[in-house]
Amino acid sequence: MTLAYVSGRDLTLVEQAIEQYGIPRPDWVISDVGSRMYHWQLPGGWLESTAWQMEIASDWPGLSSGEILDAFTSIEGPILQGQDRQSQYKLSYFLPLGVDLVSLRLVMEARLKELQARSSWIYS
Repeated sequence: MTLAYVSGRDLTLVEQAIEQYGIPRPDWVISDVGSRMYHWQLPGGWLESTAWQMEIASDWPGLSSGEILDAFTSIEGPILQGQDRQSQYKLSYFLPLGVDLVSLRLVMEARLKELQARSSWIYS
């Protein structure tokens, strides 16, 4: 049997939950809203899946999260979350209450299309 935990949180927070709640260490952790995968291997511990990074890199062809961020800086509303909530292929924002999600999504998707970047838009 293979045990995997899937979390929107980063690996550090998943490890904290494993320790705090005494749950078993999984074979795999899919973290950061699916943008990272880790496999537990002895003796070294967590090993990030380079295969997964290569797979999702094709959605941002030659782009960095910084270039995506630059495309969004002039959009009114989204507030970038802390650096610890960002990763190579994920940007996370806070949104004010009452924001027009439909309009915001259309603007963000148009900017991504200009960059030829594909993405998933997850609102929680």
